[in-house]
Amino acid sequence: MLKLLFGPALALMNNLSYPSKLTLISALFAVPLSLNLFDTMRYQQQEMHAIEEKHLGIQLINEFMKVIIELEQLRDMTVLSRSEQRNKGITDYAQQRDKTLKLLTHFSERSEIKSDQLLSLSSQNLRDKLQKTRISTGSEGDIVSNLYDNSNRLVDSAYTLQSILMNEFGLFSDSDLLSTQVVAFLNKETQPIFDTAGRARAFGSYFLTLSNLTSIGINLLEDTIQKLFSHQERLQQRLIVLVATYPELKQNSLILSENINSLGNLAMMVEDNVMLDPDFLTEWEDFYQQTSTEIRRLNTFRLSLGVFLEGHYLVRKEQLQHQNFSYTAGIGFLILLFGYLFFAFVMVFRSSIRNLSIAAKHVAEGQLDETIRITSNDEIGRLAMLFDSMRNQLKAREQELIEITITDGLTKIRNRKYFNETLTKALSLSDRTDQPTSLLLIDIDFFKKINDNYGHQAGDQCLIEVAQTLKNSLSRPNDEVARYGGEEFAVLLPATDLDGAKSLAQTLCTNIQNLSIVYDQQTIPVTISIGIATSSLISSCTDDLLVTKADNALYQAKEAGRNRWISSHD
Repeated sequence: MLKLLFGPALALMNNLSYPSKLTLISALFAVPLSLNLFDTMRYQQQEMHAIEEKHLGIQLINEFMKVIIELEQLRDMTVLSRSEQRNKGITDYAQQRDKTLKLLTHFSERSEIKSDQLLSLSSQNLRDKLQKTRISTGSEGDIVSNLYDNSNRLVDSAYTLQSILMNEFGLFSDSDLLSTQVVAFLNKETQPIFDTAGRARAFGSYFLTLSNLTSIGINLLEDTIQKLFSHQERLQQRLIVLVATYPELKQNSLILSENINSLGNLAMMVEDNVMLDPDFLTEWEDFYQQTSTEIRRLNTFRLSLGVFLEGHYLVRKEQLQHQNFSYTAGIGFLILLFGYLFFAFVMVFRSSIRNLSIAAKHVAEGQLDETIRITSNDEIGRLAMLFDSMRNQLKAREQELIEITITDGLTKIRNRKYFNETLTKALSLSDRTDQPTSLLLIDIDFFKKINDNYGHQAGDQCLIEVAQTLKNSLSRPNDEVARYGGEEFAVLLPATDLDGAKSLAQTLCTNIQNLSIVYDQQTIPVTISIGIATSSLISSCTDDLLVTKADNALYQAKEAGRNRWISSHD
């Protein structure tokens, strides 16, 4: 009866994998709860998206404020075109315009700007105006303030674009009062402040270049000074209220009253250096630099507000995320826990089977270096441990066989086969890196006499000790010594020029000559002869050609009396 009742279910389960079985059963319970949770999360995500939009918007504002700063400096330079420094003013103006245009172009190319039609058109319009703007000295009847006002139209356009940016990213519509007040300040109150600061820098520098101050100039400067002090007083009061209302503003060290004092400093600079100095002793360049320093401090204050607002939005985003998490935690806890454990099981099961299959394939192909990465402690994990133990044994045996094939049985250094393969690789690397490779061919002097006088066992001991001495004399890990055949050895020196090879050859000759080989209570004197060849000194160098050159040099060393080295290039 039970078999008949559960027959269809058993047939279905027998044809499904273990992850599929768990998925089917879990879906019947998890889907309804998941739909309810996802609906709640979607609503919260919309609220999160609004904060993210504002955060992105203030990031763009912070970047665009740097463009405005450069435009304001460009505007101030226009006034100097009417001065005696016209040529320098034109040059500086052109450089500043190019710099500003580069910043504006980079800003306009941002995907967030290009994807918004209004922002794209507005930024393109501002860029076109900037490209077309040129220094115009105006007519003789124009006063300097007219030039300034005409150039200020470009700055007005930039502030208009800033307002559009704020509106497009929802910065004007925010339930957070602090954010709204800071945005309103950046949108409405910064322009007149920096307009007046720019007039102080531009007008003061202009009249210093003329060394003359007319009644019109006096009126302009007096009005500018009055506005600077007025801006400073109003800004300090505004900051006091904001800090008292929102203590978190104190945490930003850049939002300081010292920066606001730059407005008063500008006013005093204009008064002391221009209006109260009938001899105009201050150089206009010095005045321009000093006022620019104060304006930079004001810009630091302006930018710090943007940075603070960016961080404030980020904190709000994190707080909202925490609230959303707390809200959904109760509903989603069981689903998340089950999903977490379920997917962990699926991942571990599939990963274990996949890694075990890959490992078996690698072993079958002779690739024994890959460790089986299975961390589970279940049956598959224990099977993997046994399989990995088998792999290690096979690898050890393979390594032993490799060592046997590349190691000289008597001296335990590398053999001729290994040397030939390494030489080919070294020359190939030398060609790619354009570094020389040097070869030393070494022959034990009068080795046959050692065999004849002391016996072949003494000769074997001599070969062993000479080989070990040669090996121990090499200081670099890439240098190789191999038994080349009989009583001959080869030393391969990658990235070594002829001078380096000669130095090592002399060291080897000295070390072997100082070698004390004792056999059957008899000391056997040993010396060597060395032939040197360097690839960079051989045209179209090949393996055989390098060996031939070194072998010829070795022959010359033996003919010259042995116990010496000779280079094939001398």
